[in-house]
Amino acid sequence: MTKKLEHEYIAHTERPALTWDEQGQPYSTEYDDVYYSTTDALAETRFVFLDKNNLAARWPHLTHQQTFTVCETGFGAGLNFLATWQLWRSTRPSGRMHFISFEKHPLNSAQIAKALNRWPQFAALSEQLCALYPPSSAPGFHHITLDEGQVQLTLYFGDAKTGLEQLVLAHGAINKIENRSSCIGDKQQLVDAWYFDGFTPAKNPSIWQPCIFTLAAELSKSTTTFATFTSARSVRDAIENAGFKWQKVPGFGLKREMLFGTFEQHPFAQVDPNKAPTTAHRSYRKRNGVQHSWHLQTANSEHQPPKTAIVIGGGLAGAHAAHALALRGVNVTLLERAPNLANGASSNLQGLVYTRLSLSGNPLSRFNMAAQLYADRFYHSHNFYTTCGEASGVLHLATSNAIEKQLRNIGEQHASTDPNPIFNWVEQQDTEQAVGVSTSTGGLFIRNSGWLNPVQLCHALTNHPRITKLFNSDAAQLQQDAHGQWFALTNDGHKLASADITVICTARDAKHLAQTAYLPMRNIRGQVSHLSSHGLSQRLHASVCGAGYIAPAQSGIHCAGASFNLHENTLDLREEDHQFNIDNLASMSKSLTFNPPLTTLDGKVGFRATTPDYFPIVGPVPIRDEFCERFAGYRKRAATPIPQTGPYYRGLYVSVGYGSRGLAYTPLATESLCHSIFGELQPIATETLLHLHPARFLFRDLTRNRI
Repeated sequence: MTKKLEHEYIAHTERPALTWDEQGQPYSTEYDDVYYSTTDALAETRFVFLDKNNLAARWPHLTHQQTFTVCETGFGAGLNFLATWQLWRSTRPSGRMHFISFEKHPLNSAQIAKALNRWPQFAALSEQLCALYPPSSAPGFHHITLDEGQVQLTLYFGDAKTGLEQLVLAHGAINKIENRSSCIGDKQQLVDAWYFDGFTPAKNPSIWQPCIFTLAAELSKSTTTFATFTSARSVRDAIENAGFKWQKVPGFGLKREMLFGTFEQHPFAQVDPNKAPTTAHRSYRKRNGVQHSWHLQTANSEHQPPKTAIVIGGGLAGAHAAHALALRGVNVTLLERAPNLANGASSNLQGLVYTRLSLSGNPLSRFNMAAQLYADRFYHSHNFYTTCGEASGVLHLATSNAIEKQLRNIGEQHASTDPNPIFNWVEQQDTEQAVGVSTSTGGLFIRNSGWLNPVQLCHALTNHPRITKLFNSDAAQLQQDAHGQWFALTNDGHKLASADITVICTARDAKHLAQTAYLPMRNIRGQVSHLSSHGLSQRLHASVCGAGYIAPAQSGIHCAGASFNLHENTLDLREEDHQFNIDNLASMSKSLTFNPPLTTLDGKVGFRATTPDYFPIVGPVPIRDEFCERFAGYRKRAATPIPQTGPYYRGLYVSVGYGSRGLAYTPLATESLCHSIFGELQPIATETLLHLHPARFLFRDLTRNRI
């Protein structure tokens, strides 16, 4: 078995060792250094990073669909980000800003707020940041959207080297496939400005080691700039050897000198993929540590951001895709074959924002945690929890000893690092205080999560002037002309819409389109029950999930469920499924006992589109036959890297297979999809990207000699 990278072992972050001085400034006892200048830190930030990267002069030239990417090697207390965000707001450019930062010892939200209290001019920005700031104990990538998506913050909690490797691996730069012309989407956008920051080189040499700058070079282009407060000889040499041209100028205040400059070239040679093990691809080869490039496609240097898009499907996946594209300035035509939105599995009265949480460390568990945290941030930041549901909390019951151990560990881990943790372990005797009724076991309470009305959410997401909704429009065929335009056609060839790109969001019906017929999905029938509240159940003020789930009553009705029927395809309500739901509730709490007449009990039946590995399918659509031909060598030897990019339809994407977790999965998956469409650096780990990728099934089947 190939040795794993560091990030795969980390179940929690490294806590910062710090003290506070009399002025309320943080000081690292581990590195014996200040987090920022004790004289005028804000002025130094502006002088070093904002001015020397010439941000105020560069931003006005952005178009409304361009993204300017800033990457920082040490987030610290967030001062550099807030200063950059404030400048962005005052400049008000047309495009978007993506700020990426790494932090090995993340502060918690209370410490961030305390450190930033020194600057009252940042009070409003600091409050927004801290409200959406992720748990400091959760390692990996965390994505935050601000200012209606015009400002994006991606934090990586962990070692900067590992985080940078993830960005490089996801975008194929290490392999130099086809002379650096490989990317996730049709065109690759790299870093525009670097903030090389951290504790001083003498006290924290790991953040200034040469590989940091080599990885930064992998993510840079001819117009990329950088700045750093230090001019240490070791840093100058590392920066120069990585291909950056530096200038040395007087530093800020009493600091003697600093460096800034531009990126000029990629001086390093082709990397032998047999000597470049990447465990981000571990699940896609059992015995080898080589890097594959099947998820990449050849970049199109003439590609322009899409101005128009077709989104097929009006459920949660389609509504999220249309919303995200519209916010990026794309005019969207949403095609729905039914007479209204959310007509399929997205049509329940209430749905919980739910994933199965654990610290087991497997890829699905890590994705579940990232998706849960991002979904709750997304629904809060867009006020959807207010307009389409309620963030009254969700209690995950410990239905077995193994699950109790996992949930208890999550609660204890978060309580150890955050004074007001999002995740709290609640003992059985305390559950009534947490949710309103006593439950049969203890559980993990997620205080900022809740339930949503999927139908209302789909309407809210698509209520945008750039989105045109066409109902009773069954897109049975997709065709692309010689200019790259996509056409959605009916069975008899009638044109429904045309656009630069198309996103297929039709759950299992994606198999009816020729381009996505290969996708391995199946429908699982599910039935929810609409139960009239009674004296005890009316006390329920938060959602509970265990053997089943139940949400607080709305207009006297609880939505409870849900059954799983793999071999049933009827849309009719079944009494045995109602009884199944009722029995599950009774096992969760004596206060949730219901005895309605089953023959007249109302409810809802839907079909969940599920995948063999439980991950949704999100990303560019491969050309199946060409893919199998190009990578046929994997049939004989899966460990042999084939240094070629994959064949993909230009401008065709898919977002399906969410099963019963659409509310939790779609926000993060859609954000990743948009980053692929626009060629931006991903807000998720490489491992997650590959587990979501539509071509993963073809690759797996080739390595197992099944196709």
